Amino acid sequence: MKLLKKEYVINFFKNIKFFNRSGFSETRSFQLIRNYFLILFLLLLPAILYYFFITIFGVNVVVWDSWERIPLLDHFYKGTLTFNDLFAQHNEHRILFFNIIFLILIPLTHWNAVMEMYLSWILIIFNCLLIFYLYARYWGISKNSLIKFLPVPWLLFSFRQWESTLIGDQYCVYLCIFGFVISIVFIELSHRIDYKFGIAIVGGIVSTFSFFNGLLIWPIGLLFIFLTKEKKNVLLSLWGLTGAAIYCIYFFNWIKPTHHPSIFYIIENPIAGIEYFFANVGSPLGYDLLSSFTMGLLLVAILVYASPFLLKYKSIRQNAIWLSFICFSLGSSLMTTLGRSGFGVIQAISPRYVSFTMLGVVGVYLLILSLEGKNGVRKAISNLTLGIVIGLIMFGILCGFFSGIESAGINKDYNEKLTNYLVGYSSATDEQLIQLHPDPNIVRERAKSLEQYHLNVFYSPDNKFILNKPSPVQIFEGQPFLTGSGKIAGENKYILFEHPLVQNKSMISFEDVPITTKSVLYFDIALDPRVWSPEKGDGVLYQVYVNNLTPENLIFSRYIDPKHNVTEQRWNSHQVDLSPYSGNTTRLIFSTSPGPANDGTYDWAWWGDPRIVTM
Repeated sequence: MKLLKKEYVINFFKNIKFFNRSGFSETRSFQLIRNYFLILFLLLLPAILYYFFITIFGVNVVVWDSWERIPLLDHFYKGTLTFNDLFAQHNEHRILFFNIIFLILIPLTHWNAVMEMYLSWILIIFNCLLIFYLYARYWGISKNSLIKFLPVPWLLFSFRQWESTLIGDQYCVYLCIFGFVISIVFIELSHRIDYKFGIAIVGGIVSTFSFFNGLLIWPIGLLFIFLTKEKKNVLLSLWGLTGAAIYCIYFFNWIKPTHHPSIFYIIENPIAGIEYFFANVGSPLGYDLLSSFTMGLLLVAILVYASPFLLKYKSIRQNAIWLSFICFSLGSSLMTTLGRSGFGVIQAISPRYVSFTMLGVVGVYLLILSLEGKNGVRKAISNLTLGIVIGLIMFGILCGFFSGIESAGINKDYNEKLTNYLVGYSSATDEQLIQLHPDPNIVRERAKSLEQYHLNVFYSPDNKFILNKPSPVQIFEGQPFLTGSGKIAGENKYILFEHPLVQNKSMISFEDVPITTKSVLYFDIALDPRVWSPEKGDGVLYQVYVNNLTPENLIFSRYIDPKHNVTEQRWNSHQVDLSPYSGNTTRLIFSTSPGPANDGTYDWAWWGDPRIVTM
């Protein structure tokens, strides 16, 4: 396991501010709360930490599969949206309910991906509450039962699943799990064809049409009904017929994605398939391929060990709920193995799959916890097994916490760069845009829609107008120019890179910029930190002109030399009032020149986040 970067853990806790407890009066009405405070705090802490995890590491940017939502958005805004657009296949999935929620959120959040991450957090809370409800039906609510439930929220809010949460549109994963859990809950509550059974069916439909794994609810639901219901024939018939109809609808005109490996890969490579499967099963508790594979073997071994006791003491019916969680998790691992193992064994431990397999770990823990109280099971053996399971879970939670913070920190830095590439998409290189989507031309074309509709990085609540289109750009012959991302003191910014010309001004021209009486130009100036050494020349003169390069139209001028002046080794922030030029569109010219010695060596000049804000 890689050593965790200390800065990620330190920054994580520095950003968490707990409330001040001074002045808290102790009255009789608070006695019960005070007695249970530590337990309740430990139960709530995972959700609280996960909220801050998203707040600290979430980045608002459209990446990878999210670009496939743009055509849907175009239909939505143009009023040409049809049911087929909502039902259209995405990879293996039919994501009808995800698409509906997505379009509801768009006007409310302007496609802020961080808001989608918070939706994932809310769905995890719902799943945790539903599981607690099922748990409390069998164990009741007491200090002892609450203590025993503690591993469940810590698993469900594990940082190990960071990728599923920190990619905004992955809330379809949690929506699928939510539909599955609510379906199991209401099958448990219903004993005949009634509204509860109807809710169970609706939950199954939501799960199925949110993610491919949701198809598992129908066979698992059949098994669950068979194991738990006295008058089961009518329930089995209705559930089975509904499931068959859903499968027919799902696979009507369904096409296997051509860019995915063959499902027969595991037949040709059985050892790789087995390794992939067990690593995927154990990935919630591991941190690399070996530890995940080992954890998977141990979890399956524990299940095999527990099976005879379930049969001998007729505990299958009592534990059917936890068995359904385990079946869903193992089924998800099998599906992933069939569909993804051809990509390589290492993909088995991808954080995006952990949310599904984590439900299986919860199921194993609650199953063993149930058997631990059986009179027929020898206490020494049951305690040992429960201790092993708890030990594995604690190991997994700790690994998930530290590795999740490290991975999320790296991912945040990377995504902030992607944000800046997206802002400057019109001038960005293929190498930059390919990090947002494998086809840079898709980014260039669909980013126009984001900008047109003022969504994602192109939306600003403070009426910010990003200077990201120097078009037409007047550039002298031989003048270097590019857009990109610059980082100083841990802060990434969208930059214009403008290297001065020797004995001349370099110039970037922004044409037809709208100006009002309340417009203010904001920007930062800096030199690339890689050229801050004194032996790498001197500084750069930054200037901004309005309309043309005449002295009377010079509105900003500053020379900085961070190579010799350490106080300038930072983002140097500035603002310029543009109100005198209001009432028409204006030409803004950003210019850089060499220092007093006319030395252009290593003059890697940055304009950081140039923007016009209407105050």
